Amino acid sequence: MSAPTRRLSPAELEELGRFLASAQLQATAMSVPMLEGFLTAVVVGPRQVMPKEWLAWVWDWRDARVAPDFDDDDHAERVVALVMRLFDRIEDIFLKRADAFEPIFTRRGERAVIEWCEGFLVGTRLSPDKWAEMWDECPDLAAPLTRPGTDEGRATLRDGEVMLWGKLVPPALVAIHEIWFDLR
Repeated sequence: MSAPTRRLSPAELEELGRFLASAQLQATAMSVPMLEGFLTAVVVGPRQVMPKEWLAWVWDWRDARVAPDFDDDDHAERVVALVMRLFDRIEDIFLKRADAFEPIFTRRGERAVIEWCEGFLVGTRLSPDKWAEMWDECPDLAAPLTRPGTDEGRATLRDGEVMLWGKLVPPALVAIHEIWFDLR
C-alpha cells in the first residue's frame, strides 16, 4: 500500500484560496470548501473522471468556460499541483478508509458547509443521470448534501442547524462511495 498523499498545509490552503479568489477568477472560481466538495463528488461518484474533464470546473463552477491567466508556467504548475494534491488526498482517504474523511468545513463554520455541499452538487453535473438515479433511489443520502442551502448560497436552515446537517455528510459519503466503488 502506498503512503498517503500529504494533506495541504494551512499555508498551502491559504495560497490556493487566494488564487481562487483573485480578481481574474473571483466571480467564477470555487472557494476552497467548494473545491473540496466538488473533488469529493468526483472521487466518490459513479465513474472515474479524468482531470482534463473536471479541472475547468474549478476555475468556472457555473459553466467551465473561464480559464485562469497564470503568471507563468511555474505558477500554473504550482496551483494545479495544489489542486491535484487535494484531489489525491481525498482519493487516498476513500480508497483506504472512507470513514476517516473529515470535510474541511468541520473547521470553518456554517458558510463553509453550504459552499462544500454546493461544490459537491457541481461535481454531480459530470454524471447527472447516474446521480439523479441515486437520489431517487436513496433520498436519505441526498438530504445532507442538498438541505443546507439554496443555489444562491443562502442558508435554508435556522442558526445551528446547518452544522447539524453537516454532521450527516460524512456517513452519506461513505455510503455513496460503497454503492459506486465497484462501478469505478
